[in-house]
Amino acid sequence: MVFIGFIMMCFALWGAWLVFKTRNVFQCKAFLKSMVLASPLGFIATEMGWVATEVGRQPWVVVGYLKTAEAVTPMPGLTVPLVFFGALYVFLACIVIWLMVRHISATPKQFEMIPHPLSNKPV
Repeated sequence: MVFIGFIMMCFALWGAWLVFKTRNVFQCKAFLKSMVLASPLGFIATEMGWVATEVGRQPWVVVGYLKTAEAVTPMPGLTVPLVFFGALYVFLACIVIWLMVRHISATPKQFEMIPHPLSNKPV
């Protein structure tokens, strides 16, 4: 999780350097491609933090201070909310992917590589 945060910070510094050097981050294809590849890193870091939190509780169960049966929430009927929220998240993920594909494919060709207004480079 911390490593992903460091990678995201490096991308931000790279983008700031490009802005100060060329005043246009849209001309550096390597930066743009890396930003596309780095887009899911925030979500991955969040999920990894959740996993680290949940796995961090398990040593207490293993050492013997807390039995696994005592660590589980004693609430009957959790299957229905689990299935409902799982289906909801899958549905929302499909909607987000559909919207992203639709938005990217709807970009007109004339707007793909517009120079930044503050760029000193001729068009």
